[in-house]
Order: sequence, then C-alpha cells, then structure tokens
Amino acid sequence: MFTFRTSITFAVMAFIVTLATLLIAIQVRTLRWATQEAASAYMDATSTKAFGRLQTEIATLASLVHVLAASSTVADSNERTETGRAIPLFKAALQELPQVDSVYAGFENGAWLQVRRIGELSEEQRGRLRATPGADIAINLVRRALSGALPMRRVFEDQQGNEVGQLDLWKYGYDARTRPWYRETMKVDRTLVSSPYLAFSIGAPVISVSAPLRGKVPGVLAADLKLDSFSDFVQAQRPGEHGIVLIFDSTGSLIAHPNFAQFVVDAMTHPSQPQLPNIKEIKSGVVAAVLQRSDGRDHYDGSIRDDQGRDYLFRVAKFALGEQYNANILLLAAQEDFAQDVRRLQFTGLILAIVVCAAFIPAIWIFGSGMSQSVKRITAQAVKLQKLAPPVSSPVASRIKEIHELAVPWSSRSVPYGRSRILFPGRSSSGLLISPFPPSLAECGRRLPSFSPTSGILRRSPSRPTLTFSCSKRRVISPC
Repeated sequence: MFTFRTSITFAVMAFIVTLATLLIAIQVRTLRWATQEAASAYMDATSTKAFGRLQTEIATLASLVHVLAASSTVADSNERTETGRAIPLFKAALQELPQVDSVYAGFENGAWLQVRRIGELSEEQRGRLRATPGADIAINLVRRALSGALPMRRVFEDQQGNEVGQLDLWKYGYDARTRPWYRETMKVDRTLVSSPYLAFSIGAPVISVSAPLRGKVPGVLAADLKLDSFSDFVQAQRPGEHGIVLIFDSTGSLIAHPNFAQFVVDAMTHPSQPQLPNIKEIKSGVVAAVLQRSDGRDHYDGSIRDDQGRDYLFRVAKFALGEQYNANILLLAAQEDFAQDVRRLQFTGLILAIVVCAAFIPAIWIFGSGMSQSVKRITAQAVKLQKLAPPVSSPVASRIKEIHELAVPWSSRSVPYGRSRILFPGRSSSGLLISPFPPSLAECGRRLPSFSPTSGILRRSPSRPTLTFSCSKRRVISPC
C-alpha cells in the first residue's frame, strides 16, 4: 500500500511524463517534417541546377551542329587542308561556346577535321597531344593517302592564331567512319546525343552531339562536351555535406558521380576497364539499394539507412535531355545535414525537459510530505478527542483549502476540552449529546431515561451548575 505522498508523487509524475512524451513526439514529428521539407527543397534545387545546365549545354550544342552541318563551308567538300575555310568557323564556335571541348567533321572518304581547345587541358592531357608550350588551339587533320593510309597532321596555334608547332603522325590509326558517333548518326540520319565515352586522343569523358551533313558530300558534324568539369559542378551542388548525386543516361552510362575522376583514371590505366563504368555495375552500398527499390520507375523517393547507420532521404527522377535522349538523376540527402538549428533546439528542449522533470520530483515529494503531515495531525487530533484527551493547542495549518476546513472543527479553539456539554432542554426526560464526544458516551446519553442519582446528578450552584453522571465506569463532569 502506497503512502499519501508517494501516491501523489507518482500521480503528478505520471501526468508530467505523459505530457512530456506527447510534446517530445510532436517535436520529433515536426523535426522529421522540417528535415524532409529542407532536404526535398535542396534536392529540387540540385536537380534543377544539374539538369538545367546539362540541358542547356546539350541544346546549345544541338543548335550549333545543326547550323554547321548545313553550312556550305563544311558540307560541300571532303577535301580538307590546314588553311581551309571550315577552320575559322570552328574556331569561332569554340570562342562563343566555352563549354565545348572540340568541333569536328568526319567524311565518307575517311577525312577528318577537328579544332580543339587545349589551353584548359591538364598537363597529362597536353602531354598526350604532344602540345607545344603556349599552344591554345590544336587543329587535327586526317587525309587519305594514295596508299589508303590515314595519317594525321596536328597544328598548334596560340591565342592570336599564330602557328607555334606542327606534328605529323603517320600511323595514328584514327578512322572516323568506325567511331560510334559517326556510324550511329549516319544510320538514323538525324541529330543524336551519344552516351558518355572516353575521347580517343586525350582520354577525357565526353558526350558528343552529332548531326548528318546537309550538303554535297556525306558525313557527320559533331561537337564534344567534356564531362569531368560537369561532374565536378554536379558534386558541388550535392544536397548537404554527406549528399550523393549520380546522373546516368538511359543505357546506364554514368554522366556524373562522386568518384567520376577515379573511374576515368581506371578506364585509362586498367586494360580490363577500357570504358566508363555503368550504373548496373554498382552492386553494393546505399546506391545499389536505392536502385533496386526504384526498379526502373521514372520517379521514386523515400528514405533509407546505410551500413554506418546514417539515415538518408533519396529521390530518383527521369529527365529529357534531347530528342529521344533521356537521363536519370539519383539524389541522396543525409537527414543530419538539414534543419540543424531545429535539431539543436530539440536537443536543448530535451535537456530542459529532463532537468525540469528531475526538479519536479523533490518539489512534489516536499509538497506531498506537507499534505501528508497535515492529514496525520488532523487524524491525531481526532483520535485524542475520541479518547477525551486534551487536543493539541496549536491548530493544524495548511494552504490547501479543503485540508484547512477539515482541520478547523478538530482544533482546541473550536472544541475546547471541558466546555463540550450534554444539553437537556427544559426538563425533558431524554438527553441530547452534542458532538464530538465518543460514540460510547453518546449512546450512554441516549439511554438516560431521566434524571436520577444513579444515572446523573444535576448540581446547581450560583457560580457554576454542573451535571455529573456515570457511563462505562467513568465519571464525567460537564459544565451546564
């Protein structure tokens, strides 16, 4: 059986704990909602920036190749020279579109003309081209020899267009007619966006936008968009510090990945991996789990936890990058990276709630102890009066109204000992006992048939009339 103060302490603590649990549940739910909203907004922004840039660049390249493919300067002859009219046209295109890596045209007779920007290439890539120091433009020209061979001449120019070097590669081994960008475009006879691949000369990841020539000679004109800088741009837009962004086309070829640069190095140095990896080759980790859940759907989002216990929100979405060319984006946002101010506020709130609950325990215990002591003192006074013992002189004080009202009738000021009396109105034959005498005395008073020496003696004196009677072998004298 619990004591009074233990019971009231448990009752109040149960109420506080229930209220705190409800508030914490609401706070956790609010935090989760705020995190999802913040992560969703960030993923929306990342998708918009990444695909907005890629769509813009591909659309710009498509417009460029359309114009150049219809130009008579390019499409009216397959006989090319180092000083042909197409070269200034290609240079102007590179000048206007900084995102373009190179512009080139391949012809049915095996000829190939390319103008490439090399000023922004790495030292390794410049070394692969054997670029002359100070060269900003490389002009590559392949012409069929009488023997049927396809030697190449490479001319280097500075920013002012002055020739600073020349290189002849007699057995270069590049035939544009065997390259996918040429064969596929000639096959479909329309503008085509290729899957990502490694450029033949510099080994950089690129996407080609190509279109068939619309002139006197058959061939294909194309422009390359480098993906290494684009992948870096995408990763800079990732949702949060621990966010992950992947972009891949409809065939699964990676366009952007956090480890894209390492994939390029592996493809260039490992004979077993001559191409960029495919998204289908990712078999483990949180990315593989998300791809397995999405199951090829155009739009899918949800939440997942990785092997380290970090919770992620993810989204898989499909976008159109051009005519009959689509790409998918996979975004992973770590929940701990968002709504950090709210998280700190939640943590502070939890600490304060624990402190307040801990402080309530002694406060409730002290409050309950005070009420318990008041009730005990009232009970003790009632016991004393029941035994006709003198009550405690000091009244029971309490700030609780009900306890105070309960204590008043039992205090010595309200019922002073020696002044409680049996009243016999007039000369009635029965007596009335006024509380708070004990039940035995009350019963005895009710059994008084009349005034008699054996049951009671009324003695009157000028100063103090009294009534003396016997009950249960006790003599009780009460003033009248």
